[in-house]
Amino acid sequence: MFVTVHATVGAIIGEQTNNVWLAFALSFLSHFIFDAIPHGDQNLLDSQPTKKTKAFKLIKLAAIDLLVMSLALLTYLQFEILRHPLPALVGALGAILPDFISGFAFLRPKGLLLHIQRANEGMHYIFNGFTISILPGVIVQLITLIALLFILVRF
Repeated sequence: MFVTVHATVGAIIGEQTNNVWLAFALSFLSHFIFDAIPHGDQNLLDSQPTKKTKAFKLIKLAAIDLLVMSLALLTYLQFEILRHPLPALVGALGAILPDFISGFAFLRPKGLLLHIQRANEGMHYIFNGFTISILPGVIVQLITLIALLFILVRF
């Protein structure tokens, strides 16, 4: 999932728990659960011929995704959608952390980072390797994000 979706899940968890530690831990775990949903971004770097070009594309995609996520979180704050901003933001951080760990592990595959990256990657293929391409994946992610926004606003 894009970090915008993960961050929104984390914000919801933070809103519901109103506890920064619980929000962080549950949001971190939620990342792996939501990555099990086929969402089309698991092969985005496959077309890149070298590790350097993969890293460059990864950084570009991450920058765009972070910008969208930041705008979403600022919107939630601006319109006072978040009743418990600190737990919600900590939840958002916990929910996106596995993707950052995976990015660092891609650049420096060692130790605990590598184990988290492998677990994160493995969740994309948990349904007997079933995946979808990027266009249907973006649609799945948009529908998921809209459903999450509905939950965030209503509860």
